[in-house]
Amino acid sequence: MNETLESERLRPSSKEIIKIFCQRLRDNLKLYYPYLNESETDISGKSIGGPYAKTFRYDITSGTSKQTVFIKVCPIFERLNPAKLEYETLQLLYRKMPEVNAACAVARPLDIFQDLNAYVMESVGNNNFKTYLLKNNSMIKNGKSLPKLLSIVSGCAIWLKTFHRLIRLLYCR
Repeated sequence: MNETLESERLRPSSKEIIKIFCQRLRDNLKLYYPYLNESETDISGKSIGGPYAKTFRYDITSGTSKQTVFIKVCPIFERLNPAKLEYETLQLLYRKMPEVNAACAVARPLDIFQDLNAYVMESVGNNNFKTYLLKNNSMIKNGKSLPKLLSIVSGCAIWLKTFHRLIRLLYCR
């Protein structure tokens, strides 16, 4: 228990982590987005995660171009490194999912910061099922909400079906 408390005490605050990652993103910007003008680029971040696996959202704006990336800081376990495992899984899915179904979007893995046990991934778009439900749960009976809800649910189902098909192709030979 004392080890956990000691490691928590030494962990930087969310504000400090946001600054550290802003600088890391700026340092690697040409690697991620070679077409952006670095001198005209603004990077802003905020914490959106829970207490164990912190997630940070960063908006990268340059002129009319806007990119959104997420950085997930993972806990460190004795036998498992979730950041490395999730990053490598994301790399595999990003490469393979379009081969199985071109309509299934997967976040592009951008980088891994092993010293901070964190990885960077690009946003896949704005159709977020959880966000949509939270914003529209009181208007579900509205005729305009139902087609959008059906579209998002169908998209999730197609993605899951494709994911399971891909897993069978990769591991059930």
